[in-house]
Amino acid sequence: MLVTGKLRKVDDSIMLTIPPNILKILALEPGSQVNIRLKNNCIVIEPKTRPHHTLAQLLAAHEPNPSSLVAAEDHIWLNDQPFI
Repeated sequence: MLVTGKLRKVDDSIMLTIPPNILKILALEPGSQVNIRLKNNCIVIEPKTRPHHTLAQLLAAHEPNPSSLVAAEDHIWLNDQPFI
């Protein structure tokens, strides 16, 4: 698909307008982040993708520390000797 865009001056920058049909195909909207690079003297613009993690990976990265689940004052009570 060949589409013509137009460069416009905005303050000290240049803005490239992207037609709505291209934005829809790529699921982009105002505020979306993109990667911009040069390849063989051409500008390549790609949607910035987020890393996809499995639930197991997320849980492994945030495995709770059992001691952090108990308040400090509760540690004293739990580790105290019974009163006889």
